[in-house]
Amino acid sequence: MDLKYLCLYDLIDHEEALKRMRKLAEISKKYKEEDKKLRSETPYSYADLTGGFQIIETDDFEHLADFATFYYGAVGMKIIPIIETKRLVELYEENKKYQ
Repeated sequence: MDLKYLCLYDLIDHEEALKRMRKLAEISKKYKEEDKKLRSETPYSYADLTGGFQIIETDDFEHLADFATFYYGAVGMKIIPIIETKRLVELYEENKKYQ
């Protein structure tokens, strides 16, 4: 089961970030969708061009580390695991008995 992460990013070096985005898109074309280590929704940018966010899915945290290091120096990232609210409520109810 793939886990979902919220990736918040801040652009440090706009030109370098753009070069790396293009390079990653070029690399990504070489792989079939089912062979990709990360799956993601379209990234969204803040209107002031300072950064943005993206939802990423993967089954291995090392894939996220690889993604973050690819952009290191050009983009600052914060990656946060997320869970659907319905599942979180289920977990809360299951764990209430231990409180």
